[in-house]
Amino acid sequence: MSLLVAAALLPLILVHLHALWLMVSRRDGIAIACSLAAWLVLALLFKALRPSMPLAAVWLPGLYPYALLGISGVFWSISRAQGDTAREKWNWLLSPARPDGPHALFLSVLIGHAGFAVLALWARPALLAYLYAPSATALCFLCYFLILGGYQSRRHGRRLGGLFVSLSILVLPPAAIVFFSALSSWWQGR
Repeated sequence: MSLLVAAALLPLILVHLHALWLMVSRRDGIAIACSLAAWLVLALLFKALRPSMPLAAVWLPGLYPYALLGISGVFWSISRAQGDTAREKWNWLLSPARPDGPHALFLSVLIGHAGFAVLALWARPALLAYLYAPSATALCFLCYFLILGGYQSRRHGRRLGGLFVSLSILVLPPAAIVFFSALSSWWQGR
């Protein structure tokens, strides 16, 4: 049983360590400050939802790294957006300078959240997976980052295309839900 628990916690730890490594290695103080602010927001939210559990505000944000990175991404994109008009800011957001930096991480998390939000409108399992399967959802968001990084490295820093963003929003979350439900049924049938 402890091996199963360790296997379930491994994706959460990997996502936290990967995000921390990206922010610290690039020396992006704004990204680190946005992550700390997001932890505070989630801690206050969980404290309000679970007032009877005094330490829930400390450890519950750690179980949802994708929510933490999503809030961090919103804060980071607001604080770092460059340009005078909304169109210039949108173009800047879709043009990560490096495919492996905090910009690409936050962009992939924002695209992933948009995909899960769109999917949750039509399919209840997507919302349930987001809330009750943090390891599977964290793996999905890590895959988003790897796919975005691979795509951006081939484009040599050019702006992301609308087709790629649309396909990422509409195709990847259902594919992840189907994959993890098949994996779950295989695991239960073993």
